[in-house]
Amino acid sequence: MSEGPREPRSEGAHEHRRERVEIPEKEKRYILIAGLIGAFLTPFSGSSGTTALRMISRYFQMDAITLVYAQMVNLLTAAILLLVFGRLGDMFGRKKIFRMGAVLFGIFSIAVSLSPSANMYLVFRAAQGLASSMMFATCVGMLISAHPQERSKILGMQVSMVYLGLGIGPALAGYLIDNFGWRSIYYFNVPLCLIIVVLLSLVRSDFADAKGESFDWAGAIISTLSLGVMAFGLSRLPAPYAIGLFGLGIAGIVLFVIVESRVKDPIMRVDMFKNKVFAFGNAASFLNFIMAFSVSMLIQMYLQSVLGKTASESGLIIICMAGTQVFVSMAIGRLPKKIPRTLLATAGISIAGVGLFMFTFLEVDTALGFLMAALVICGVGFGTFAPANTDSIMSSVERRNYGVAGAITGVFRQNGQLFHTAINAAIFGAAFERGREIEPSSYPQFIQSLHNIYYLYVGFAVISVVLTLLAHKNRVKESDPSAVAAPEKSVGR
Repeated sequence: MSEGPREPRSEGAHEHRRERVEIPEKEKRYILIAGLIGAFLTPFSGSSGTTALRMISRYFQMDAITLVYAQMVNLLTAAILLLVFGRLGDMFGRKKIFRMGAVLFGIFSIAVSLSPSANMYLVFRAAQGLASSMMFATCVGMLISAHPQERSKILGMQVSMVYLGLGIGPALAGYLIDNFGWRSIYYFNVPLCLIIVVLLSLVRSDFADAKGESFDWAGAIISTLSLGVMAFGLSRLPAPYAIGLFGLGIAGIVLFVIVESRVKDPIMRVDMFKNKVFAFGNAASFLNFIMAFSVSMLIQMYLQSVLGKTASESGLIIICMAGTQVFVSMAIGRLPKKIPRTLLATAGISIAGVGLFMFTFLEVDTALGFLMAALVICGVGFGTFAPANTDSIMSSVERRNYGVAGAITGVFRQNGQLFHTAINAAIFGAAFERGREIEPSSYPQFIQSLHNIYYLYVGFAVISVVLTLLAHKNRVKESDPSAVAAPEKSVGR
């Protein structure tokens, strides 16, 4: 007899499903340092790799199609494997999977730097995506398993390191490339990976809260193929075949949901989405990542192509947003728990919406001070939203599902980046003829495309505000004793 859907339990109802082992304070510090390095490493590698892409394409003499693959292959591999490694972390130990990911990330970073050809570069970047998926899928679950009483503060620190990696990636990569060549950005990863491996080797706990459960091979295969086909189709829009691939991926996701609702130990508990806080929070997170990634990419394009800034100069300007995000994220994590995280998320995405709206006024002669003010406002908004929303999401699931919940959040993050790329390609593709570069004669088309994208993203911010308010409404219902008692009155009817 198959198990029916299991209702998600509120925070605290499940915490003693498995007996907890007290973790020494020294080991907690090792886990924290290793987790924060990992949280920095994967986004830094992505943003620095993008910065080096022009030089790498010249070195390997990549054509336009190969260049597109070079941008997408790492992201695609990471996105499609997050659920798999999240579940494996729950079953066999989040620390084990995270540490193994660090080992492989270091090895494949060296392999990427030694790539003899464009094809091998693509292969090793895909392998590096696999390793980053292992770390990203288990990072949040490992950190909050080790620090359950400090979840808000830890998540604030974790998010701040993600933003730090994204923010300083272009500037630091520019310095490394200018002085040591493009291979140096991959060598930079290796000592960080070694530190992670050494620190976690000193930790005894593995954090395997779903140990002994079976692995859902059918769900793993269907989710990996479906996400891969959907993401690849999305990256090729608006080509006709891409629409078909995207539709095929959606059909695969529907099949995945059906399969997961019928197996005993699914790779992703579909009933987790019956938890409205979890569902609305992840939906808002998806839109947030679309908007957040756009700022780093599009504003750098604007700075370099329209305002004539160098890569290093544009990277330093973007740091004003990254620095704000880091500071605000850490401050949000230290706020008292009695302040509802769902309302903080609402406030954050509202502030970010103001900054995004300011970008709709950018012109060829916009003052740098106005642009930097908009970047700081976005930094405050995104820095407030991300840790508060992640805290709200993770507090709504069972401890044994921390790995899967963190992986699901990662899936939304990665696919948010993919959707952002597809939206940009569609809007710029409609305004520019193939092969035309951004030059003074095409500035009007570029500026108008930029305005159209940010008008759309302001709309996404409004939708995100609604989603976070709905999450707050359901969080209040869950914490209201009368709301919990209400179903019991209707049992006898």
